[in-house]
Amino acid sequence: MLTLDPLLPPSDVIQLLRVSRVRHSDSWRITLSDERALHALPPGTGACVLEDAVATGATLKQVCALLAVRQVVVKRIVVCASTSPARRAIAESIPGVEWLQFMPHGSAAIHLRDACPYLPFSGRPSAAHTPVSTANGPVAIRIPSVTIDRAMWGEAFSDYRVLAATIHARSEISVRFSAALGREAIVSDLPMLGRDIALPAYPGHELTASTPLASIC
Repeated sequence: MLTLDPLLPPSDVIQLLRVSRVRHSDSWRITLSDERALHALPPGTGACVLEDAVATGATLKQVCALLAVRQVVVKRIVVCASTSPARRAIAESIPGVEWLQFMPHGSAAIHLRDACPYLPFSGRPSAAHTPVSTANGPVAIRIPSVTIDRAMWGEAFSDYRVLAATIHARSEISVRFSAALGREAIVSDLPMLGRDIALPAYPGHELTASTPLASIC
């Protein structure tokens, strides 16, 4: 059994497959962060894939294609919510696959964590931003969803109260983190918050290990 949701902890029967939609210039590309989960399934077996939300089906289709190369057939897909077009796309791509869905009707969904800076897996990875090397380990950089002006994020941030709350959270976290440290918090301090905490930065930012967090709010 494979899960694409990084918040679902792996177990003896569940393997985590880290898949990301990475920004490349004006387009998004699906990349596989770690192929070890693919090799955990021997060729010729069937697989079940768990996912939280499916918007277009592009990620699921690519995962199923990668599994097919290893002669692993996806027999069942379990999701919390999906749009009707995404479900049709998967049905056309993988005829006969069993589809189990918690929300009974077609639903569009977004991750609320993407609007909250400094949460695990918050934001979107970008090929234009390589991790910042620090003495405490590399710090990943992810684009805040406030920069995405399409679909549901565009609607969410069109409400000035939502936009203001997100911007305030960015500055408030740097203030509180600095207070806890007894000095100004900088990029190299972020690993203290957790392994999966990324730096929410915009494409125009020039970042180093000593960049103050307050300067990128």
